[in-house]
Amino acid sequence: DYNIAKGDNYFVNAFKNYEVSNHANDLKSYLTNKGRQFYDLEGITTTALKPDVVAGVAISGNKAALVGNYGFESKINVLANKYGISREMAERYVFDHEMVHLSQKDKNYKEFAAEYDVENTLNSFYSQMALKGGKNSEMYNSLAKLAFNRSGEVSANYGGKSSSYAA
Repeated sequence: DYNIAKGDNYFVNAFKNYEVSNHANDLKSYLTNKGRQFYDLEGITTTALKPDVVAGVAISGNKAALVGNYGFESKINVLANKYGISREMAERYVFDHEMVHLSQKDKNYKEFAAEYDVENTLNSFYSQMALKGGKNSEMYNSLAKLAFNRSGEVSANYGGKSSSYAA
């Protein structure tokens, strides 16, 4: 079980709900099938991050902690408005984004490479899920478009600070 810090309980609870969802399990399976290695997630907490950062992953050796910015809910609203997507989709995207970072163990990415990897990986995953059809096809198409658009915004969104793993 995780070391849960006191703080923004919404962030902690939202991630715990996400983590056991079918969607998160589909993403984890996709990443595992691609041969990706995961950091050991040992904590979930909130702290004061840069104002435009929603969440991130703090890595130490083989271990990682998921970190949400204070005011996570309002930052999700800003992200949803920026990209014209629902709040639920924005939150799912943020947790998916951080899940891909958690699967970057042993990658040793430099500069923006970690962020390009995240966006391109999510675009591929979402596109594959959309092709399955069904009730979530439209949502996955929207998320694929979001990841594609964010891939083109990496330098603007991260400004050389890709090590912050901001979503």
